[in-house]
Amino acid sequence: MLSQNSDLKTAVSVYLMQKNYSAASIKLAADLLNYIANDTVLRTNNNKLTQQIVQLSLFTNKFTVNSFITFWSSLNTEEKMILQNYANNGVSANGNFLKPSAISFLNWALGYLINNNTMSITQFENWFMSGNDMSNNLTQEFITDLNNQDIIKPTKRFKSNNYVNCIFNKAKTAPNFKQYLKNFDPDFSVAHLLFDLKPLPNNSEANATTAEPDRYWIEITLNANNLDRPWLDIARTLMHEIIHAEMYRILLSLASTSNGQIDKDELDNMLNNHNYPGLYEYYREYRFQDMQHELMAAYYRGIIKNFLKQLDNNITNSQAEAIAWVGLQGTTAWNDLTPAQQNAILNTYFSWRNSASKNCY
Repeated sequence: MLSQNSDLKTAVSVYLMQKNYSAASIKLAADLLNYIANDTVLRTNNNKLTQQIVQLSLFTNKFTVNSFITFWSSLNTEEKMILQNYANNGVSANGNFLKPSAISFLNWALGYLINNNTMSITQFENWFMSGNDMSNNLTQEFITDLNNQDIIKPTKRFKSNNYVNCIFNKAKTAPNFKQYLKNFDPDFSVAHLLFDLKPLPNNSEANATTAEPDRYWIEITLNANNLDRPWLDIARTLMHEIIHAEMYRILLSLASTSNGQIDKDELDNMLNNHNYPGLYEYYREYRFQDMQHELMAAYYRGIIKNFLKQLDNNITNSQAEAIAWVGLQGTTAWNDLTPAQQNAILNTYFSWRNSASKNCY
């Protein structure tokens, strides 16, 4: 195999020279090459994915030879071809090398998949490989987001939409937004957070949905069919959904199943017998599906209002207050307002929305 691939031969030779041809380095290189030689996907001639795997496993600390072999052995041929096809599509026009954007993504993808067993390769493809083509600069920005522990992970569909990505980049600068994202830092949190962009099922007109945790992932999906609105209104949706995700994170931290879902039976027991009186009262009165908007209307509108002001200090307090109410009509807090107060809020919101900018810079 080495005789058929000069780049691979050069990489292994350099590695062995750096290690002074120690017995351990010779065995490690031999184990890797023997494994590749017996793999129907990786052993093909001039395989750029194979070259990248050899470079990463021998010259970096992203993953070890043994961890790579364990990971790759767990995949079937169809799953292996997801990464192989990505590499094939990322080869330069002359066929001599991988494009820089493809190298950057594969470096992150291989390290992430090998070191995280909470995601299948097909789920990974759906989230991070499906979407419009990206420029090299946008790909680098995408990789930066994916590598940043304090930033929610965007899907490729989300990141490749210029309007949504511009709003997302603005939101990342707001202190309130960053504060909540830190709650999902993998060093401290039980949950991972993801932003996606696609039409919602059944032609739903909702601005977005936040799914219950599954395999410790909380997925926020922005409705791709409902983007014809002011950029600040979409930013408000992002913050609204982050708060939903935060509530799910708290519930998951109290009671989770082995597959990273909320254990609702255990949650009943936890809230009945432990010191979470405020949370329990809302859970008892409104149950699982309805408690979140009730809590948000009662306690989180000020956070949304401050977030909006952090992004656009030209809006008035009454406008920020009205925007923060969106999606919370029908709650107890809303129903406690007089009809005159409700109408004033709605009029303020729609008056602002009708003239607010849909351009994001």
